[in-house]
Amino acid sequence: MTAVDGAASPAWNSQAEDILCRELALLKLSPLTEQQKQQFAIYANFLVAYNRKVNLTRITDPVGIALKHFADSLSILRVITLTPGMKIIDIGSGAGFPGVPMLIVHPEVEMTLLDATAKRLKFLAELLPLLELRATLLHQRAEEAERQPHHRGSYQVAVARGVASLPRLLEYAIPFLAKGGRFVAPKGPGGAAELLQAQEALRRLGARHLLTDTFSLDATGEPSERQLLVFRRG
Repeated sequence: MTAVDGAASPAWNSQAEDILCRELALLKLSPLTEQQKQQFAIYANFLVAYNRKVNLTRITDPVGIALKHFADSLSILRVITLTPGMKIIDIGSGAGFPGVPMLIVHPEVEMTLLDATAKRLKFLAELLPLLELRATLLHQRAEEAERQPHHRGSYQVAVARGVASLPRLLEYAIPFLAKGGRFVAPKGPGGAAELLQAQEALRRLGARHLLTDTFSLDATGEPSERQLLVFRRG
């Protein structure tokens, strides 16, 4: 690992690490290894340093990063079991959420990080070597990439966080999935209303809603309701 991490950095500290670990326990997810803790520290520090020159996120305080970026991204693992070699695409990855936190915990998967903005992919291209991780970086709009034969129908899992409304997300994500593939859309408490609006898109795309997992991010004592909407193609 690189010296980018460090307990003295304002971007990450022992309190943030403790909150992340407590939140993962509350979410009933596996505890982090020491190497993974170090990777998350590097990630937070590099994100905040890079954000000073390129606007990637409004959330730059340690606790906010721990909860709203890292724990929220890893909550997807409540509803999806990742296996070695599984092909995953993160649509509109931005600063790497949720794909890079998932990759830290499961480096054995084949992760594709898609974003239409070059400056975000440049950040990811510099971040991944610091974390000693590999992923495919795809600089395209989702609606363009999904028409290409080597991407269309090629992934077991698609994820997208905060990119668009649910009907639009389904239009982006479902074409990437192989038959039986799963799409996970993290949402806030308005997920149920968005699901009602997405029924026509589901019928047109040949997909169906499997489950909604509702939980709270509350390691700091201020619960924030979250929902994971899970869909299946075919």
